[in-house]
Amino acid sequence: MASRSISWEISAQTVPDAFERYVYGMADFYEISGVSDHDRRHFFNKTRTTATDSGAIGYGLSVRQTLSRTPATLRRSDVDGLNLSVSRAAMVGDADGRSVRAAPGAVQLRDLSLPAASRLEMVDLTALIAPRAVVPACLLGRDAHGAVIAPDAPGARLLTAHLVSLEEFAPDLTDDEVEAAMQALLLVAARMTGFAVRLAPTEVAALQRSVRRQAKAFIETRLAAGEAGIANDEVAKAAGVSRATLYRAFDEEGGVNRYIQDRRLHHARRALRQ
Repeated sequence: MASRSISWEISAQTVPDAFERYVYGMADFYEISGVSDHDRRHFFNKTRTTATDSGAIGYGLSVRQTLSRTPATLRRSDVDGLNLSVSRAAMVGDADGRSVRAAPGAVQLRDLSLPAASRLEMVDLTALIAPRAVVPACLLGRDAHGAVIAPDAPGARLLTAHLVSLEEFAPDLTDDEVEAAMQALLLVAARMTGFAVRLAPTEVAALQRSVRRQAKAFIETRLAAGEAGIANDEVAKAAGVSRATLYRAFDEEGGVNRYIQDRRLHHARRALRQ
């Protein structure tokens, strides 16, 4: 079964009460504040979301604003679980009494059962919302609420790459495929934040599958462009991991070099057939 995807776009240029509609539509999820008179007059919002029973992933673009989950919001909201997001704009905020700052490109975690507020210089973010039942327990502790992975950390690059890729391709995936990709993202996050001290063998396998997917996408892009040499360092950087982690992820396929060689031969045979 295909995942359920919806998208919408609204602007004050075509809908005079666009901002009021946006506030009303967000009321059960976030309280909206801090929007200037100028931004209200020129308000816009663009959103696309893909949802399954295992969670939702989407992209949002809008004006500068503050998004808050207050005690009143929590009482009326039927959304609970983890919000894992990457914002392309700077953010300052609060996570249940703790000050939080995030540079553009940082990965952020929020427990949706706890109060929080985020002041975004611009809403330009990709977010995964996963129900509490499917989230590793370590990502729902109080230490994790408001956690930020700096944008220059390899873990942030890996998580961002997977978040953005999943959001892009989710409408064409089945529910099972979206669920598997979401689980991989959560396991990567648990590992990269340091809250997971030790991963079970099944979790390690899921993490390695996630690394392979990102590495293979990079390799295919380079081969399709006709590039002759692909260095392991480049593949590891694209996947957001060390070379050692990359090598372990490809052990079951005979190694990353063997995989690249096999794919290069495949491209060569296809070119000959054409």
